[in-house]
Amino acid sequence: MLANVVRRQARVALTVAARQSTPSVLARIARPNSLVLRPFSTTFSRCNDTAAADAGQKPKVQYPPSRQLFVANLHFDTVEADIHAQASQFGDVEDVRLLKYSDGSNRGAGFVVFTNQAAADECLSKGLQVSGRPLRVAYSSPPSNQQAPNPEVFVGSIPFNTNETRLREILEPFGAIDGIRIAREKEGEPRGFAHVTFANTEGAIKAVEGVKKTPVRLLDRQIRLAFAAPRTIEPKTP
Repeated sequence: MLANVVRRQARVALTVAARQSTPSVLARIARPNSLVLRPFSTTFSRCNDTAAADAGQKPKVQYPPSRQLFVANLHFDTVEADIHAQASQFGDVEDVRLLKYSDGSNRGAGFVVFTNQAAADECLSKGLQVSGRPLRVAYSSPPSNQQAPNPEVFVGSIPFNTNETRLREILEPFGAIDGIRIAREKEGEPRGFAHVTFANTEGAIKAVEGVKKTPVRLLDRQIRLAFAAPRTIEPKTP
C-alpha cells in the first residue's frame, strides 16, 4: 500500500519537472528568435537605404564640389532636352548627358554640367524635378586627367541632326581641318558627338580655347570641346 503511494508521488514529481524544463509549443512560437529575425532586419535596412536615396538624400560617397552633377531616378522616357529645360532655371547649362545601355535604352541616370559652380551648388541645394519626379542629385566624381593637346578634338553635346558641313563652318575658322567623323550607332543613327582632326595641334588648341571663351550653341545645346584621347592602332595579324 505504502509502495503504491510512493510510486504515484514519484510519477507526479517527474511530470511537473518535465513541464517546467520543456516549454510548450505555444511558448516556443511566442518567444522571439534573434537568429531568425536578423536576416529580415538586414533586408529592411537595405530597403530603407534605397528609399532614402530615391527621396533625394545625399549618397554615402560624396565628392568635392564640381560643376558636373550626377542625377538619377529619371523616368526612362526622359530625354536630354527635358533635363536641360529644368536645370537651366539655376543657370547656364553647358552639357547634359544621359547614361544608356548598349542597346541605346535609357538607364535612368545622367550628368548635368553647368557653366559655373554657383549654378551647380544652387541646383544641388534646391533639388531638381524632371517630369514630376524628384531626382537624386550629387556632385559627380572628379573628372579624369585631361588629354594633352593634339590635332584631334572631341566635340560633344551636338544635336543629332548636325552634319559635317555645319561643324566645319563652326570650327574651320580656328584652323584647317583634315577630317570630321560623326559618331553613329550600328543602325546609322547619330550618337550626339564627333571627332574633328585639325591639320596641326595649333588649330586644335585655338578651337578648344576659343569655344571655351566664347560658347557656341547649336539649337538648344552648347557644344563642348576637349582634346581627344590618342588612338592606338594595333598591328594586323598576318
